[in-house]
Amino acid sequence: MGQLRRPPAAHPGDRGQTRMGSGMMVDKDSMPIETIGAIEELRAWISVLLSLSGAPQLQGLRAVQGDLTALVDQIGKPGTPLLSQQSLDRLDAAVERLDADLAANGPNAIVGALPTSAFAQLAHAVCRRAERRLFELSRFTTIVDTLLLSEGDTDAEGEDLALAYLNRLSDLLHLIGARRGPQPIPVAIAGDDQ
Repeated sequence: MGQLRRPPAAHPGDRGQTRMGSGMMVDKDSMPIETIGAIEELRAWISVLLSLSGAPQLQGLRAVQGDLTALVDQIGKPGTPLLSQQSLDRLDAAVERLDADLAANGPNAIVGALPTSAFAQLAHAVCRRAERRLFELSRFTTIVDTLLLSEGDTDAEGEDLALAYLNRLSDLLHLIGARRGPQPIPVAIAGDDQ
């Protein structure tokens, strides 16, 4: 007679819950998990964009992926380091350079005519959703913090930086998607390691 196998232990995920980095259990459709999911999806679409593009100028988006990982960590485990002002400044500079190039050469008449343009536009749309989810989460968190914490204990500056970062990243992805033809993208998105 064969040995009876024990049924696998039930996991919290089987019941629609997951554990945050802080150790707290939350429902999988909670605001933090919805926000994290949108940011993770954005990071995945940026990976697709990078895999399709041979443009060395876009390789700096790898630094963006690291920034998005830091943002996910911050949401999952409050108190971890936030995005830096340097990260936001890097995006601002990249947006300014690409915007100037598009003004000089004209935008793409058919957005998405090339695969990299199409995937940049898809990443842009997901980035906008991530930004909306983060705003919704920050608004909810502010209400909870106001009820539970004394004044001055919230990190509104860090939340504003994260929202600004996603807003600038959305702009950058839109501009990358607005390229006309196969000419190289004239903007390097310098990472911390460059």
